[in-house]
Amino acid sequence: METAIWVAIIGGVVTIIVNVITIVSANNRTRQDIKTEQKLQEERMKNVIDKVSELSTEVKAHNEFGRQIPVMVEQIKVINHRLDDLERGR
Repeated sequence: METAIWVAIIGGVVTIIVNVITIVSANNRTRQDIKTEQKLQEERMKNVIDKVSELSTEVKAHNEFGRQIPVMVEQIKVINHRLDDLERGR
């Protein structure tokens, strides 16, 4: 009877040790996976920020061109008036 108790105790201890090793190993893999995913997310965010910066620059250039159009239209009107005056012989 004593032998059976010791076998059960040893079996239980071995089972606990194996479970602890498995859990620690899985936790280490999970930590490594999280670190890898964080690095990927940081790289993606950096890429997004770079793209937003590029788009912002393009929008600013477009807006500046949009501001210049009314000025150009006014200048064309002035040029047309001058041409009309020249054509009429003034």
